[in-house]
Parts: sequence; structure tokens; C-alpha cells
Amino acid sequence: MDHYGKATYDLNEIKKLLDDPKTRIITRLSRQEAVSVGYASEDDMVERVQKLKESEIYKTMDAKKKPGLMQDVYRTADPNFNLYIKLQKAVRGEGVIIQFKKV
Repeated sequence: MDHYGKATYDLNEIKKLLDDPKTRIITRLSRQEAVSVGYASEDDMVERVQKLKESEIYKTMDAKKKPGLMQDVYRTADPNFNLYIKLQKAVRGEGVIIQFKKV
């Protein structure tokens, strides 16, 4: 079930986890999506996530592939388009970028 306007995870904690390559997971899909919209590296993706604001939360939703986990979706503006960035905290505690696509 989707919940709009409220995040499950603390955005600052997710940012901190993603900032460290040891506590960062970036899915293959999100990597492909990011490259297609001009983010050349994982570091570029993380740098963009670091700019997210709590007020940009769109919704939180059940994880389709990981029952019991939630995923927070942010919609944010880039200079030429809007981004849909889906984040999660993994069972082992890593920060995860699930999706990173143009809206």
C-alpha cells in the first residue's frame, strides 16, 4: 500500500549510508537509468541524492521484491527534467538506490 507525503526512512541517514561505498548499494536498473539521463557514475548519482530535500518525498511503498521492506520515492527537479528516485534501507543496513529515472 502506498502512503503519500511521508517517508519511511530518515533521509539524512540514507544519504550518509550512500555516501560511503561500503554501505551503498546501487541497483543495476538504477545505474542504467541514471546513465541514460546523464549521470555518468555512481558518485554522480550519490551526489544528486545528497541534494534531495525531505519536502520532495512523493510516497513510500511496499517493496515488490523484498516483502516487509518499504521504499521511499522522491520526485525532484533537475535543470532540464524531473527525476524519480526510489531509496531503501536494506535488511543489513545499507542505503540502496532502487530507481533513478526521468519522469
